[in-house]
Amino acid sequence: MSEKNILLIVEGERREKEFFSQVSKTFGLKFTIYTYKTNIYSLYSRLKNYDFNADIIGVLKELNSKQPNEVFLDKRFAYVYLIFDFDIQHNSQPGLFDYSNLKKNINQLKEMANYFNNETDPTIGKLYINSPMFESYRDIDSFDDFTFKNRTCELSELKSYKEKTSHKKITNIRISSFSKFNFEQLAFLNLLKLNYLINGVFASPSLEEYQLITLLQLVKCEEDFVYKGFVSVVNCSALFIIDYFGNKNNYYNNLIDNLNRQLV
Repeated sequence: MSEKNILLIVEGERREKEFFSQVSKTFGLKFTIYTYKTNIYSLYSRLKNYDFNADIIGVLKELNSKQPNEVFLDKRFAYVYLIFDFDIQHNSQPGLFDYSNLKKNINQLKEMANYFNNETDPTIGKLYINSPMFESYRDIDSFDDFTFKNRTCELSELKSYKEKTSHKKITNIRISSFSKFNFEQLAFLNLLKLNYLINGVFASPSLEEYQLITLLQLVKCEEDFVYKGFVSVVNCSALFIIDYFGNKNNYYNNLIDNLNRQLV
């Protein structure tokens, strides 16, 4: 599988590119990383103009019509992934949250989650939402920080969340130093968290159970939290390696068996 071309459509220009460049290096994968440079709600508006009946790569080509150097969009991609922040505060003034506007944002995310659900269809792709933002991957003090189970962020603290995570111990390790095992630990932590949020169990699901969990379920779960004044912290894009490798060569089972020992 590693010889397949993979397109990653990411929101930010720095952190996401550093993270997935290191994933590419450690797992021997061939990535093309396209930086969208604005949030998921902007992408939603553009796709809504087409009633969600558009080729995502075609949309990117249209955006880059004045940048002919973006020739990589003419490649054939076997897998397409979209990586964006939850950004529930979109169109809200700092510290002030209009719940009718939050509801609008949630509904748009539900549409996006329902649509972008197939990474093997390069006209669509698979969407990952990181809550409250991509920096949620470092909201831990170690790669086996199981207090992550109850990690949340108050809506009133969203503006300072990135700064808050910069003081976590994990930030003392450069992304360029992350090992394959470190990425697997991050995937494991977020797998446990996702299973806890959706199924109420902080334990690793079977691969079949995990594959039944949808992004739409997570968005609905976060919706409940939003109306209580907070969001649950989870980094879905850390689950990329699980989605990509699955149980090929017994990958998932070996990963779970190995990392479950940390929970004992």
